[in-house]
Amino acid sequence: ARISNQMGILDKNELIRLKGVVEKADLPTEMPNLKVEEIIQVMKHDKKVQQDKIRFVLLKSIGSVFITDEVSPSLVEEVLISSNEET
Repeated sequence: ARISNQMGILDKNELIRLKGVVEKADLPTEMPNLKVEEIIQVMKHDKKVQQDKIRFVLLKSIGSVFITDEVSPSLVEEVLISSNEET
């Protein structure tokens, strides 16, 4: 959701609303305390990787998603770093 928000696809208010829904379901909303490099390495071996590109399921809004591989590695790193800083 944070990647969608940073790409200008998911509105900030929707992101906040989604976080509230997830918190009400008693699910985690923060990243585990892992190194960004470790997370990216694991992502590279995910089943959604095709032709060496990581495919992401991104939110347009709550309940509306799409799949893309048009997410830059630098954006992924930026979002992971900022997520770790929020914890």
